[in-house]
Amino acid sequence: MTGLCISTARTHPYWIVGWLWYLVTLVPVIGLIQVGMQARADRYLYLPQIGLTLALAWGARSAFARTRSARFALGAASSVAVLVLTGVAWRQTSHWLDTATLYAHALEVTNGNFLAHHGIAFQFLDSGDPVTAETHFERAV
Repeated sequence: MTGLCISTARTHPYWIVGWLWYLVTLVPVIGLIQVGMQARADRYLYLPQIGLTLALAWGARSAFARTRSARFALGAASSVAVLVLTGVAWRQTSHWLDTATLYAHALEVTNGNFLAHHGIAFQFLDSGDPVTAETHFERAV
C-alpha cells in the first residue's frame, strides 16, 4: 500500500498524505508505544482513521468533481455515511456511560478478563451488593 501511495503521489497526493497519517498515528494503537497498562488501545483508533478518511474524501472529490450530478451524488452519499457513522458512534459511546457499564461491556466481549471482573466487583461492592461483588472478585482471582 505504501508503494502504491508513493508511486501515485504526483497525481494523487492525498493518498500518500492519508496513508502516512494513518501509519504514524497507528503507533499508539498497536502497542509499539504503550500508554498505560493496555497492550492495545482502541480508544485511539479515531486518530489513524482521520488519515484514511482524508484520503477517501479527497479521492472521492477528485473522482466525482467532473459533473454536477456526480457532485450531488457524492454529497448525498457523504450525508448518508455521516448519519450511519453517527449512529455507530452513538452506540459505541453507550458502552462508556459509566464505569459499571464499561466493565459490563468488557465482560460481554472478552473471556477471562480479570481486570474487568476486579473493576466491576468494586462497583457492586460500592453499590451495596457484596454477594455479586464476591463472585466477581473470585472470577478475577
